[in-house]
Amino acid sequence: MSGERSSELGAFLRARRDALTPEDVGLPRTGPRRVPGLRREEVAALAGVGLTWYTWLEQGRPISVSTQVLDALARLFRLTGEEHDYLYRVAGVPAARPPDAPPAAAIDPVTRRVLDRFGTTPAAVFSERHDLIAASAGFRLLFRGIDGNTGLDRNALYKMGRAADTRHPVADPDYLAAMVTQVRHAYGRHVGEPEWERFIAEITGSSPVIAAAWESQEGGHAPSEHRFRCPPVGWIRFSSARYLLDRFDGAFLTVYLPLDDDAQEQFDEVVRRGGVSFT
Repeated sequence: MSGERSSELGAFLRARRDALTPEDVGLPRTGPRRVPGLRREEVAALAGVGLTWYTWLEQGRPISVSTQVLDALARLFRLTGEEHDYLYRVAGVPAARPPDAPPAAAIDPVTRRVLDRFGTTPAAVFSERHDLIAASAGFRLLFRGIDGNTGLDRNALYKMGRAADTRHPVADPDYLAAMVTQVRHAYGRHVGEPEWERFIAEITGSSPVIAAAWESQEGGHAPSEHRFRCPPVGWIRFSSARYLLDRFDGAFLTVYLPLDDDAQEQFDEVVRRGGVSFT
């Protein structure tokens, strides 16, 4: 591990240790404490590592660290999925977390509550690859079935590409081009990473439309208006807004709002009928 990575890893571990209290991990608080959070010896004991070794790790000494130890620290510090990945990267460990780790592991309770507050308004959190992480009830109604999918079938870019290939009415060429551009920008931060290389190969191999958009390297801008076909109501027009989430590396929140009063009435009818199928 390089000196820069060792120093960054040490700083990250110290910050996470300071953020936890004894009560957070089930320890009794006894007497005055000189540190705001856990003591190093408490972290070492809870993670099952030696105190001297853990001290060296926080001090940024160039020592080797195993995935088992990193996973134990991630559990102890209650890291989100993105933070867990960051811990691996800054420790210089090439192996990624298991690819079948559930996407929901990357969402924290606060973000989950935010989504729940949207109610029947379609809103969803996506990874930088456009994998669906979590969704509001309204999103699950509008795109019924996606939330229960796994693998590529849970990826919005893949679903939009497949719709475009089959000329499904839900396909939106401008939206698709914007999604490809966004994924390409994210890919620029992960070139050479095995999981990303496999993903790009899968996504471009799954859809001629995506493959052509990826090959062209033409930038696309997300349209301000979308049309989704919602049988038996018909076409509904939505506007959308996209917000980056600072809690997760690259993740973002997208919210869809009916464009006008007529669109709102149509969507209200969709809600009353129990949603539409987009599996």
